Amino acid sequence: MLYRFVLIFISFLGLAACNFKPLYQSNSGGVNGLKDIKVRIIADREGQILSNKLRHALTPYGQPRHPKYELAVHLSYADRDLGISKDATTTRSQIVLDTSYSLKDFRTGKIVYKDRLKSIADYNILKSSYYSNVVSEKSARKDLLNEVAESIKVSLASYLDYEMTLNENNPRTV
Repeated sequence: MLYRFVLIFISFLGLAACNFKPLYQSNSGGVNGLKDIKVRIIADREGQILSNKLRHALTPYGQPRHPKYELAVHLSYADRDLGISKDATTTRSQIVLDTSYSLKDFRTGKIVYKDRLKSIADYNILKSSYYSNVVSEKSARKDLLNEVAESIKVSLASYLDYEMTLNENNPRTV
């Protein structure tokens, strides 16, 4: 029992020594720049869902009144048939979601960060039930959007934390 306590205590000391900052902490110890991002409207129904997920993840208390950054996202889907049976019907399908996004400085209009993500989800197609196929596809798309929203959040938090660290180490004179 004492051994476990000592081991946990030492691991927390190790995290503190490497300048660990919790990503999801809401006070000043976390990444503060996320709350200053305005999410632009994304086309289509999946874009609307992703936009809502990003707004909730980045700015849970509502869009900022005076944003520092604007996030633009573009989605592109591709469907592929993977499993094909002897009678030439599809038994498994794959959805590929290609996402490109950019973070623009609201004041200057200059793009300060951009990236691309590629996410893949598979689902089964049954001959006997059309409804289960529709539900499987919708579930796969929903999982992809959740994955993309979380990846964008982590990527932006990492970038903003890096920028904040640079600005703290190299203060600019005005």
